[in-house]
Amino acid sequence: MNVHMLNSYRTAALVEEIHSAQWEHDEAIMARLKLANEERDEACKQMELLEQSFEMLENINPEENDMTLQELLNRINNADSGMAIRRTGAVIVDRIYRTQERKKKITAEEMNAVIEERDAALAQNIETKQEDVNKRRGNFYVWFGAILICSAFLSQCTLQWDL
Repeated sequence: MNVHMLNSYRTAALVEEIHSAQWEHDEAIMARLKLANEERDEACKQMELLEQSFEMLENINPEENDMTLQELLNRINNADSGMAIRRTGAVIVDRIYRTQERKKKITAEEMNAVIEERDAALAQNIETKQEDVNKRRGNFYVWFGAILICSAFLSQCTLQWDL
């Protein structure tokens, strides 16, 4: 074989390899772009749904706040459009959220009251123990003083008997 032919085969193989690698590279980029576009479209749809939900919450009628949960559920059952279902659902979700927040607040207030009661009871317990210690010390000194007086009296009595 001729050297020129060998070089041309090698060059052709190299060009084909480069072309194949470029094609794979382009396909990978296109796949990533397609995925990014799909994610963007999904994010846009979610934003639209959130905006609609937000608009529904802004347009909640005050009379809906007075409805019972059962009345709201009945309204969903009797709804004639998806928008009505979403709107009533938003009212229910809002009511559940507010109820949870109220329960958290009440629980926190009750916990604070219990903690305050516990702290007051501990302080009173410490004070009572201190008073008890002081009484015992006082009683000790009274008894010790009485023993000293008795001891002095007895030693005087013994001295008089010895005489």
